[in-house]
Amino acid sequence: MALKHLAVIAERLIAGGRPAGEAVAIVSKATTPEQRVLETTLSEAAAAAQAAAIEPPALVVVGEVVRLRAGLDWLGALDGRVLEAAPGGGKGRVRAVLTKR
Repeated sequence: MALKHLAVIAERLIAGGRPAGEAVAIVSKATTPEQRVLETTLSEAAAAAQAAAIEPPALVVVGEVVRLRAGLDWLGALDGRVLEAAPGGGKGRVRAVLTKR
């Protein structure tokens, strides 16, 4: 729903006093292997999401918290690493490994 109305949401936030250059992260298909994250600005969010073909479901995060992403990347997702719980579809004890996409 947020993606469908992102242009209007951004417009209203800017009209309400949020800076046009404020950081925005759009997280598509969060927590799935297809997860994608687009970082942009409030004024460019709708156009950037469309240009990047971001698909729902998606979370839209607005504000300085977006700038913390790099510092919180303990897993290495920004370098393309993913966490596999129970690699190989194994049952029993859960183990995790990092793999490169």
